[in-house]
Amino acid sequence: MSHKNHYIKQPEFQSLDMASLKEFIGKRVTKIHAKDCNPKPFKSTFQTNVIKDVVDHHPELHIPAFTFVEDDSYVACKSCLLVN
Repeated sequence: MSHKNHYIKQPEFQSLDMASLKEFIGKRVTKIHAKDCNPKPFKSTFQTNVIKDVVDHHPELHIPAFTFVEDDSYVACKSCLLVN
């Protein structure tokens, strides 16, 4: 029986506040999934996107999310990893 490797690296954006996250505007990120080691594509179908802005994804829970240059989607910051 084969076992998949689980993606265990913690996203670097998880513990940052909105002001700190704005410093990443213009940087390229990839989307991760906790149960899969392969990055999921964005709505644009690309594996990486460039951060356009940081928004409050959930007003009551204050979950920060990135918006992107390539499409009109938003993804929770904790689900993204910075690409060098």
